[in-house]
Amino acid sequence: MPTLSLEQWANLARIATALITFVGIVVSVWLSTKALREVQFDRRLRARPHLAFETGGWRLPIRFEEIGHHVIGYDPECLKEVFANLPEDAESIVLCDPPGHKSRDTSFGYGQLLNHGGGSALGTDVTWVPHEVWIGSEHFDIGHKKRAEPLYDRRLNSWPAIPSNIRAGGKAAINCLPTFITKDTDKKITRVEGVLEISCKDVFDCEYRVQQSFHLFTHYKDDPPAVHVTFSDVIANEKFAG
Repeated sequence: MPTLSLEQWANLARIATALITFVGIVVSVWLSTKALREVQFDRRLRARPHLAFETGGWRLPIRFEEIGHHVIGYDPECLKEVFANLPEDAESIVLCDPPGHKSRDTSFGYGQLLNHGGGSALGTDVTWVPHEVWIGSEHFDIGHKKRAEPLYDRRLNSWPAIPSNIRAGGKAAINCLPTFITKDTDKKITRVEGVLEISCKDVFDCEYRVQQSFHLFTHYKDDPPAVHVTFSDVIANEKFAG
């Protein structure tokens, strides 16, 4: 076996040193990246909002108003096409104005939409999605096909929360009835059950959606007439890529 010279041993030592240094750099970069990802994950976790309505019922006084195709928060000209069959004097169901508020004031609301998370909820929207409807004593399931109709379409049953940006520990409300109640012009619906879809984003632009059950009962013949809304259990809490 040939004997290595001192110069050859020195070359091998330099190669070994370079390899060890390279491995050290790779490990250091890997550990730094891992630590950075953990910090970022922790920041995102702490910034995550968690929205839900406080469970409980709200009895809401209503009035019958001849506003035709109008629905709060939507372009009247667009709704003329959507509800073309409704006459201009069609009687709609609208919330009564609370004391001290002007007609159709949007600064008041009902429900306690709480942010239980550690971060702010931005651009919060609340959508009413009916699953079951009672007309008198008759019961109907509202499937995908039925929800494509304007009365039950999610695009006409969605409004921003008030306020729509909700800080951690903060609260918001909603200020109108769903379109499938507002435009119950024949006053036939007696009960609706479904889910509220509460959607928002966090400061990192990640999107979240909470589904919470609701129960709605109409009391059109009461004096004064009213609608009773109960916020029930949270049944889903989803995060989407952002």
